[in-house]
Amino acid sequence: MPTNLFGKLPTVSELLERPPLKKLRETMNPQALVSSVGAYLDRYQRDFKTRVADFPAPKLHHLAESISRWLSGDAPPGIRAAINATGVVLAPELGKCALPERAIQGAYARLRDYHTTQFAVETAKSGVSQAETAKLIAELAVAAEAAIVNSRMAALHLALNELAVGRKLIVARGQLGETFDAIHLPHLIAGAGVRLVEVGASNSATIADYENAIDDETAAILSIDASNFAGVTTSTQPSLVELAALAKSRRIPLLHDVGVGGLQNRDEYRELGVDSVQAAISLGADLVIAAGNHLLGGPDAGLLVGQRKLIEQIRQSALFPLVASSPLSLAALTETLEIYRMGELVNDEIPLLSLLTTSQANLELRANRLAEQIIASPLVESVAVEPCKAHLIPGSMPIDSVCVSIVPADGDVPAFCARLQESLYPLFVRSTAGHLEIDLRTIFPRQDFLIVGMFPLGLEEPSQ
Repeated sequence: MPTNLFGKLPTVSELLERPPLKKLRETMNPQALVSSVGAYLDRYQRDFKTRVADFPAPKLHHLAESISRWLSGDAPPGIRAAINATGVVLAPELGKCALPERAIQGAYARLRDYHTTQFAVETAKSGVSQAETAKLIAELAVAAEAAIVNSRMAALHLALNELAVGRKLIVARGQLGETFDAIHLPHLIAGAGVRLVEVGASNSATIADYENAIDDETAAILSIDASNFAGVTTSTQPSLVELAALAKSRRIPLLHDVGVGGLQNRDEYRELGVDSVQAAISLGADLVIAAGNHLLGGPDAGLLVGQRKLIEQIRQSALFPLVASSPLSLAALTETLEIYRMGELVNDEIPLLSLLTTSQANLELRANRLAEQIIASPLVESVAVEPCKAHLIPGSMPIDSVCVSIVPADGDVPAFCARLQESLYPLFVRSTAGHLEIDLRTIFPRQDFLIVGMFPLGLEEPSQ
């Protein structure tokens, strides 16, 4: 294991200059404060050194057997690390997003021993076991309360089942369909025991359409962000502000699903034309549903954010413990949220944001280096570096990128792509009839050398 896993710790003097501790200097004895900060740093460093030092090394024969099975292709199928060169940042078939290093390390630190969690059914229902994470979500989204379940669709299903079961739910017809990750929304809504009322046309709805549909049986209005859907066309819909005003005047809640949107307002989100939980709350939504593994960049989780009374009602549902997030997901989500709370290196530490914010010049430099090495392989006929377009999800707003375009020596693009996917570290690419493309927008720099290794000199011909 690396000896400097968590990087260089700051000094006591550096910490004392940070605002939270600087404020304490006004009320605490200076010597006591310095001593306490030093003691905390020592304990922190000692604790993690202990955790790393006793990480068990594998037995030699077990390691040899594992490598042998892996190389021979006899390893059992399962989750493997892969390289996403498809140009789709949130690729459903590839886990949607990579976890931050801190989330992985933090989950290990929290869960390697026995850990605090719910001690009774009553505790689970009240959400005490997720209190730390929920508090962080509410703080970052500037909302009253939050709750976490195991997936975004579970969050939506639970909210509808608790707040609108047996009653009418109003949704614009143009906002219903199958999401980019293959969830059929009308089926999910019906499965929650809600009576769906569709308003407007397939590409247009007005505030009057919503108003005319509300009656004594109406439980809520549901608004669904267009980023849920791949290749969605422009449609005319009332704004969240208009829907919020209508819902308030008729004393029913406005629920909003932000689709692939993140938690906070960020320039990166606005440039992609997607929503955020914070924005939806500020515009008047009473309850917002989001995902942990979309633009937030964390583990798979469903986030419910908004009014305290609605969150508390949902937590009291008999279904809540059944869809509760696991301790592993909660730990990883908490560490991801801490990155946002610190706020200094978010784009560096959240892998998904690091991909989206990498400059075009950086991508061109890496693509040229890859091309120079790939062209030396006898498996390749030609290589070209070209500008191309990546996407957040399939069919969404295009994002500038750079591709390495490759023509196989034998001209068989499907066979070449299949071979790349069957490697020890699978590489997934885009392909056309005549060439395949490696899109740098969705590749981490540390993976470049692995790609080069898939185009070696003198590689044996594949068995027939």
